[in-house]
Amino acid sequence: MRRFWTLYKIEQKLGFRCPDGLIFGVAMPAGILVLIAVIAGGKAAGGGNYTFLQSAFASLTAVGICASAFMGIPLSIADYRDKKILKHFFVTPCSPMALLAAVVACGTVTALISCAAVSVISVAVFGYRMEGKLLLFAGAYLLVMAAMYSIGMLIAGLF
Repeated sequence: MRRFWTLYKIEQKLGFRCPDGLIFGVAMPAGILVLIAVIAGGKAAGGGNYTFLQSAFASLTAVGICASAFMGIPLSIADYRDKKILKHFFVTPCSPMALLAAVVACGTVTALISCAAVSVISVAVFGYRMEGKLLLFAGAYLLVMAAMYSIGMLIAGLF
């Protein structure tokens, strides 16, 4: 477990060197949320009983997941494969599986930070209140995260 945490810290530092994940995974959903809320936040969407802000909240939390799952994981693993880093891990005490798990953990943290940023901005700044149960939303969020990261790892394995 100690090796995993060491790899995780290194992966997080490498993630901060290339800020694409933070820009597209955290800043973009928060920026789009602000734009939607400022332009049409309180207006009814499509003549329904919900506002534009309510309709955009869940999709913007999913954008954070998709950015880290489809941009972060496949690009970093493809870069490791191109530089033959995964092959070098076979001769070290640390397995390539631990490196892949650390990459997924870094993506998960990025997605959770994105969800927290979108939630804090929407609740604190725009007074958003979620209709429905928070526990069901969290379960659906984790299910979408597991599905998208599975697809991201599949893409990384193919390319």
